[in-house]
Amino acid sequence: MGKHPARLAKIHPGPQEPDQTLAALDPGEGAALRLSEQLRSDVVLLDEAAARSLAVQRGLKVSGTLGVLCDAAQAGLLKLPAALDLLRKTNFRASPELWKSLYTRRIET
Repeated sequence: MGKHPARLAKIHPGPQEPDQTLAALDPGEGAALRLSEQLRSDVVLLDEAAARSLAVQRGLKVSGTLGVLCDAAQAGLLKLPAALDLLRKTNFRASPELWKSLYTRRIET
């Protein structure tokens, strides 16, 4: 990597005003949802069901860890089964049916 690596992300301060409609969410997920609204982002990355549901109710497009991995596999950036194997070794949770559907998914690059 050169002296000036590519900037892949921009850091934004979290929203300052409280939003009581997000009080039931994890603070990080609430902040991600609010920041996505403020920036009018294309998609917000959330994994918890309650946060995802609320984001959809607020008109946001939602993806999560598994969606990002599928998109990366589609782009030829990783092998989905190997990435799923690594993810399963963490505390990430998904239903047995979802794991099965992901392992049997055909990825076309």
